[in-house]
Amino acid sequence: MAVGSTTANTSTSASSSSALAQSLLASLSSASSNTSSSSSSSSSGSSGTGGISFGGLATGLPSNIVDMLMSAQQGQMKSLQTNLSNLTNEQSIYASLNSKLAALDTQITALKDPNAWAPHTVSSSSPSLATATAASGAMSGNHTLNVAQLATNDTWVLGDASMSSGSGMTSVTDTLGPNSTLSFTYNGAQYDTGDLSGKTLTDVASTINGMHFGSNPGVSANIMYDGSAYRLVLSAKDSGQYNGDPTNDPSGNRIYGTAATFMQADGTTPYLTTQGTGTAATSTTTDPTSGGTFAAGSTFSFTYNGTVYTTPDLSGQSLTAVANTINGMSFGSDPGVTVTVQGDGSLLLTAKDTGQYTGTNAASDGSGTRIYGADFLDASGTSFGATTQTQAGVDAATVPLTTFTNTMPAQNAIFQLDGVNMTNTSNTPSNVLTGITLQLIGTTGAKVSANGKAMGSTANSTPVVISVADDSASIKTQLNSFATAYNAVIDFVAQNKTALDSSSMARNIETQLQNALHVRTSAVGATSPNSFQTFSTLAEYGLRTDPYTGDISFDSTSLDKALQNGYSNLAAMFTSTQSSVGTGNNPGLAYRLQTLLDGITNSATGSLTTLGQSLQSQIGNVNKEIAQESTRLDAVRQQLNTKYSNLEQMVSKLNSAGSAMTSALSKM
Repeated sequence: MAVGSTTANTSTSASSSSALAQSLLASLSSASSNTSSSSSSSSSGSSGTGGISFGGLATGLPSNIVDMLMSAQQGQMKSLQTNLSNLTNEQSIYASLNSKLAALDTQITALKDPNAWAPHTVSSSSPSLATATAASGAMSGNHTLNVAQLATNDTWVLGDASMSSGSGMTSVTDTLGPNSTLSFTYNGAQYDTGDLSGKTLTDVASTINGMHFGSNPGVSANIMYDGSAYRLVLSAKDSGQYNGDPTNDPSGNRIYGTAATFMQADGTTPYLTTQGTGTAATSTTTDPTSGGTFAAGSTFSFTYNGTVYTTPDLSGQSLTAVANTINGMSFGSDPGVTVTVQGDGSLLLTAKDTGQYTGTNAASDGSGTRIYGADFLDASGTSFGATTQTQAGVDAATVPLTTFTNTMPAQNAIFQLDGVNMTNTSNTPSNVLTGITLQLIGTTGAKVSANGKAMGSTANSTPVVISVADDSASIKTQLNSFATAYNAVIDFVAQNKTALDSSSMARNIETQLQNALHVRTSAVGATSPNSFQTFSTLAEYGLRTDPYTGDISFDSTSLDKALQNGYSNLAAMFTSTQSSVGTGNNPGLAYRLQTLLDGITNSATGSLTTLGQSLQSQIGNVNKEIAQESTRLDAVRQQLNTKYSNLEQMVSKLNSAGSAMTSALSKM
């Protein structure tokens, strides 16, 4: 009876242990969301005789049970990562589209420039003398050019005819006094600077450069330093002679009647400048020793700039030693005196500062001479030399600063083109040949007529030949580059249609570009919306769009045929501005496309820019959600690791207890 009772109790204990393990497993499994089925299948242990037995670990669970349960938790993370990948891919595709639109915009910008539609080559037989440029309206051909005279800009310089140093300012920082003014006439109209008091020449130049000259180019002012003086330079910005009222200045000068009243600080005395350097005072003294030496107590005394200077005792010194003694004296703030021994045995005293002495020292004799009263004195102070004032100091001359000299009179360009004599106010005449601008650089040896106003002899002239030839190849290259950039956009949209289906923007861009190509360009000065220029679409020049792919195809033969009528229409089809065709009408294709692209790619307001910003914002939000989900998953993994570790320990203890009970029963 006792044995039977013990066996029954042991069996009951083992059953309870197994039930407890199963209960714990079920509890842990339900604690992890979406893992019940996995836990259920994993926790089905195998029971042995009289005890609990689990495969693998003590619990009988797989060693990677936490990873298995965490795998079931990855649903949200995978969804977020898929969303991020889709957004990043979409962002990359739109960035590529934006890049291709930018490349198209570069080609359109080039075609907007009228200079891009000058399909001619120009050559010159002597580029150092004359060249030319050809616009779209130019015609091919050769032109013979003889140049007798170049146009000049009328130029006036502050100074007299010889440009003496005294007719300019000695310092660029000198300022003008009250009542100083400057006036001049330019292209028949008078201009005044107003009050120039306190102004430097640089200020005067700035005042003139800030003037308004109406519809005329105006006058430029600069400061010149010629090595001796600073001078104000006035130059007409427009070259050639003035063609207005000849009674103003029959010579044809654009600038004339220049009058300056530059005053000193008192406002009444003219601003004077110095001409020359003046002369220095000199004095000569004979040698009283006749080549010997001086007796004891002898001295030499003289007055310089109102101050008396006396040498020390000259006892035993020669005349040369006396000169050295005087040259070694200190003269305070004054420049001093230079003493030399002349060939006749006399001393020559020369003041280092020129002009007259104007100081107030009492010793001055009032005559203005800088050196006087020079003599040798014996021990008793009695004069024993013979002194002569050989030159009195003379001041430099001063003159009022008022004169301007026409250093470069205005003259027209005088030339002969294809045997026809011509004059022009410019060296770049653009009105003598249709679509061609000449650039006159030098003269060819041709002569000006006796009156100086017309073409003279060309006998000694070496003419320049200007050759203009058509260059349709450059036009084809530009149009082909445009078509390539356009097709790159259309093809990209087609190749990424699936990825771009989430947004209608790409399809809209494609449609808008295609529509822009088929809009007809209005005629310049169009009077109605239906007034179009001749050859107003790309198709008329051989550039047609494929009805299936939307790409532009390039028909070189059709383009050549259309260009036989000239390049002007093709140029206008691209370059006509809104103002040239009128409000409400269709400007040139380049302007239409660029307006369209600006609305798409503008870095601030473009629709593609806005979309890119939206995608970037969405990517940022998804990254935040991924970070949050990653934090949650880390917490769940930690929780599962802790629970299953505890379970393993508990089941291990139960198994040990069961084994002990089984062993004890087996011994009974």
